[in-house]
Amino acid sequence: MHDDAWSDILDSLEEPVLVIGASWQVERANDAMRRWMARAGVDIEPLPRRLGDLAGGLGAGTKEMVAAVLAGEPERTKVEVTQIGPRLIWLRTRVGPAAHSSSGARAVVQLRDVTDETRAEHLLRIKDAALEASPVAQGYVDRDGVVLFANQALRSLLGVTHASELSGRRFESFWQAPDLARAVLAAVTKGESWQGELTMRRSDGVLVATSLAARPAVGGGGAAGVVVFTVVDLTERVQIEEALGESEATTRVLLTANPDPVYLLDEAGQVLALNPAAPQALGQSAEAVLGSTLARCLPDESGELLTTHLALARATRRLVRYEDSYEGRDYDHSIVPVSDGLGGVARLALFSRDVTERKAAENALTTTNRMLTALIEASPLPIVALTPQQRVTLWNRSAEALYGWTEQEAGGRLHPGVPEREVKTYRALLAAAIRGESAGGVEQTRLSKDGRSIQTVLYLAPLYDVNGQVTGAMEIAEDITERKRMQEHLLDGQKMEALGRMAAGFGHNLNNLLQSNLGLAQVLRERYRDSDRVLQCADELEQLARRGATILRQLLLFARHVPSSPEPLDLNSLIRETRDLARTTLPANIHVELELSPGVLPVEADREKLLHAISNLVASGAESMPDGGRMTIASSAVGADAAVTIRSFGRGIDPEALPHIFEPFFLVRDKPSGSGLDLAVAREIIMQAGGRVEVENLPTGGSAFHLSLPLGDAEALRADGFEDLGIGAEARGGGERLLIVEDEHTAREVFAEVLTSLGYEVVAVASGEEAGTLPQDPPFDLLLSDLVLPGASGMDLALGLKDRWPNLKIVLMSGYLTTETIGALALVRGRFLQKPFDMDTLARELRAALDAQ
Repeated sequence: MHDDAWSDILDSLEEPVLVIGASWQVERANDAMRRWMARAGVDIEPLPRRLGDLAGGLGAGTKEMVAAVLAGEPERTKVEVTQIGPRLIWLRTRVGPAAHSSSGARAVVQLRDVTDETRAEHLLRIKDAALEASPVAQGYVDRDGVVLFANQALRSLLGVTHASELSGRRFESFWQAPDLARAVLAAVTKGESWQGELTMRRSDGVLVATSLAARPAVGGGGAAGVVVFTVVDLTERVQIEEALGESEATTRVLLTANPDPVYLLDEAGQVLALNPAAPQALGQSAEAVLGSTLARCLPDESGELLTTHLALARATRRLVRYEDSYEGRDYDHSIVPVSDGLGGVARLALFSRDVTERKAAENALTTTNRMLTALIEASPLPIVALTPQQRVTLWNRSAEALYGWTEQEAGGRLHPGVPEREVKTYRALLAAAIRGESAGGVEQTRLSKDGRSIQTVLYLAPLYDVNGQVTGAMEIAEDITERKRMQEHLLDGQKMEALGRMAAGFGHNLNNLLQSNLGLAQVLRERYRDSDRVLQCADELEQLARRGATILRQLLLFARHVPSSPEPLDLNSLIRETRDLARTTLPANIHVELELSPGVLPVEADREKLLHAISNLVASGAESMPDGGRMTIASSAVGADAAVTIRSFGRGIDPEALPHIFEPFFLVRDKPSGSGLDLAVAREIIMQAGGRVEVENLPTGGSAFHLSLPLGDAEALRADGFEDLGIGAEARGGGERLLIVEDEHTAREVFAEVLTSLGYEVVAVASGEEAGTLPQDPPFDLLLSDLVLPGASGMDLALGLKDRWPNLKIVLMSGYLTTETIGALALVRGRFLQKPFDMDTLARELRAALDAQ
């Protein structure tokens, strides 16, 4: 076909058309397309041009459709919403292969505005969908009553699932009265409308009360070809009506049985109804009250109060409550407005509850609470109440005075006066109180706000509510700090009395040692040329010094000037060590046998002190066996205690001496036992460890010491039981610089001579003042100083020298050690030597201090 003819044919078409060439170029466009593009605001001239230049006048999928056709696919059609100029339209785009292949034409694009027809189709679909989705049951039938349509709500009401189940069904088959249904259908097909109530029969046979409305599908009075009907399920309304009937009957019964007055009033306050209790409360007959204004039936003041609150209830349309008293009774009134359904108030219900007894109980409870509050506030003892979560809810004035925190500061928090170390025990006591258990006489330490320590005795009891449920705990504390201080003073006085008795025995033993030392010193002067005798005297002097040190240590132990260092111990291992020591110290004719419990017997005590105590008991038992014999040491676990019994099968102890045997320097068989302190010190050590010791004469002869200690934790014992206390072979110096500060001349010279011989570089001075004048360099590696010096103490000296030489190691020495000194030693990381000590001990301690990291 000629190209001009082809162009004429395209221009004759009413629908816009584009012709696409082989290279995606728009080769031709008819006049309709030019007008279309002009309306879209797209310049189509000049041609040919790229398809993409015309995208503003085409549908979004046009390019993909052209690509598919050019790839050999058949005709493509798509309907979509697109913006053409100012309008949003439904656009149908059809792309097909070009039948005329001249000029390289390959595809034809044809557009059509289908907005009107598509919109009409969509409206029909929306209408059908809305009818189907409507919650109102609807349908229509033809003039013969055959069902044409039933929506989902109608199908559900009829009890069918699919529309196909209603195919061929007739209208009258839906109802319990089919004749009446046919009459309704006949009237409606004549052009009338009908509305009324009919009983529907569901497909499962269940009858349902419904309301039916039917009308012809065409207006006017002419004959109808289609009847449209709507069905409303009345089941819920019927149930509500029945329930209302039952509710009214129930309400009448309840109002009649209500012991409190109830009135139903109109808007003006006139009585429309009342229950039997109301006339009794008013002291009038029901006939006299009905129809009257209720305010006029009351005393003047009560009537005015009622009128005011009725007006408030009408204005706010909310419940109004108030209290009033008349005829000697107290009432709690509640006015409930009853709505008229139009936003107003139709009626007013007045409920009057007689609260005379309740008010009396409340007044009595208030009086009681005030009395209790006054008692708590006036109590000289601190009283604290706590919740099950241990939060403070009550904190009286005595608690404020004792602990220092105000009620506002303590309220809502954990007890602020409980120190950290007491928290666990205190929580256990509170938990017991919350379980309903009471506790009394428990001693605990408290801290005041300013950090002062307070000794208290606690009494705890549970708090209950009206139902008998535990709601918290009450704590009453008694401050016994002053009482404790007086007890300590009394004990100190008793100890001073005991020390008075000790002085004589201690002086006797010490004078004996001094006499021996004086005699040996004279012998040394007389026999200084006899070297064997001199060495013998030196040995005896050393033994005398050791005996003096033992006596002094016994005295310090008894006076508690040697602090305890408790640690986990196996008591059985300690008894074995005691047996080994006894073999070297007891006469050879005394045989010590062990009867120990299997495994370990854990306790917690100072190892050296406990070994000393048991050794003293063994030595004392041996004194009652002058002819030798058998001694047994038995151990066992008895309840929560570790028990040890030391039996000596000799002549026993004088019965008159038994009550006094643990007193210091008490004479046994006309001589003091051991140093005179052995048994007193043993008892003191065992008591320090939380235990006790007793003695008895055995019926079969001999005597027995019984001691018990609290059982410890076996898991806390080290794997090897006890620390190895052996002395290393190497204790010499390596040229380290030592500074010795000792005010006693002979001791200072001896220390300097011995330590120099051990390989140390030694500087020895007599006071802290002399030490302070020493040059900064070269620095010293270790300070060996007496604690008690003229002027500054050894501890002050150590602190000062630490500032000069930060790496300086500290070893302090003294005749006794206090608890305060132990704390100060920790500050300088120092070690301590108890005087007197031998030179081997000195060498080991210095080497250990220098080697420590």
